[in-house]
Amino acid sequence: FAYTFRMFLFREFLGLDEDDNRVIDPVCETTFALWTSTAEQNTEIYKKVFPYIVSDEIQRWDQLRDKEMDLFIPRPSTIPLLDKIRGILIKTPGKLLCDGSLAPHLFDYEQKVLNRYIFQ
Repeated sequence: FAYTFRMFLFREFLGLDEDDNRVIDPVCETTFALWTSTAEQNTEIYKKVFPYIVSDEIQRWDQLRDKEMDLFIPRPSTIPLLDKIRGILIKTPGKLLCDGSLAPHLFDYEQKVLNRYIFQ
């Protein structure tokens, strides 16, 4: 079971076909190279299409709110690049929201909604 599940996940993450066996050995250098090159290529595409999603430029929540409209509306000229994305891997920016607290604030609207629907 573990082998089949791992192969499924690797293929899903890398955007490979079901019969692609390049990820049989998860610790070999070619698998790691495929993993990192896929993540790098996808990241470069996302940077062109959605510049602020995978960016170290956004370090605080207020910066994210300022860019909110630019986050998910791609420039029309970059939309064809999305066809080149393989799988779901990207390189996570190291400083994304590094100065922002991820802890919920006690009186935030979102926290009240979560409390109402999750902790009934």
